Amino acid sequence: MVCSLSWLRPALRQPAPQVPRRAATEGGLVIGVGKDRESQRRPVRAYNLGMLSELQQKDVWERWLAAEMRANYFGDLAGRYTFRQNLLVWLTLLSTSGAAFSLVTDWVPKEYAWVKPALAFLAAGLSLMNVVFQNQRRSFECADLHFRWNRLAADYENLWNDMYSSVADSTLAKLREKGAELSRSGMGIPYRERIMSKWEDHVIQHRVGQAPQVHAPA
Repeated sequence: MVCSLSWLRPALRQPAPQVPRRAATEGGLVIGVGKDRESQRRPVRAYNLGMLSELQQKDVWERWLAAEMRANYFGDLAGRYTFRQNLLVWLTLLSTSGAAFSLVTDWVPKEYAWVKPALAFLAAGLSLMNVVFQNQRRSFECADLHFRWNRLAADYENLWNDMYSSVADSTLAKLREKGAELSRSGMGIPYRERIMSKWEDHVIQHRVGQAPQVHAPA
């Protein structure tokens, strides 16, 4: 899911640079056709057919922010799953140790004999929770998705800074495909709307004030 952030970029509503009429390209430059030979050889505007249109520039900006949001989101989830895994491991260790100690000693009074089976059932339940929740596996998956979304966000930032390149259009298509693959890779991770909303607000507040401006190529 790509968040619609077009309202954040009023500068993106500027008209896209136009190719001058009756113009020919030479060495990556648009050469205007004038009345005299000198005007015919004077570069009018740098223009590449592979550059991004106005709508594509807005798409790059939105996908850049969306990739940052997902990178932070999965990094947050990785930390949470790691904490849960460590907590379950320690609780299982303590309950197992207590159950084993109660079986080989008589430290539990007879009126509290129920403590011994309770510790054994608690250890078994915690072990079952550890298997069912798969916190360790999900932690590794989220850490990997965090890294890959971070890389994608950096790629979109590089594209934003070089949107008038002759290969910008093909680069955008490749990044879209990479984003689709990452979205499919994260299908097995439960979606946490509250955590995602937190990082959406964080990225928007961080980026809106320093949003770069779109300029036509000189």
